[in-house]
Amino acid sequence: MKDNYVGPEMLQKYIHPPFWWLYSASAKIHDENYKKGGTKADRLEADLGFLHRILLDANDIKTYNKKRVAVLTAITYYVLVRGFGWLFFKK
Repeated sequence: MKDNYVGPEMLQKYIHPPFWWLYSASAKIHDENYKKGGTKADRLEADLGFLHRILLDANDIKTYNKKRVAVLTAITYYVLVRGFGWLFFKK
């Protein structure tokens, strides 16, 4: 059973990226959308939904410095998903 939905599936057992525990539920939804697949517009919708959810997750952090790092991490994850997600999205 996966406990980490952040990053490529083949690495999830071994690598836990920053804030994976915070973003795991949002990443799971994103993974499910990618498995459904569809058009380029569907992929964009899945990615924007992921960004929205992880930014909401980051906003839940109470400490200002941790929240700031969490937001920067969320944006980094989104950029990576947009840049490399096409390799994993079912068409």
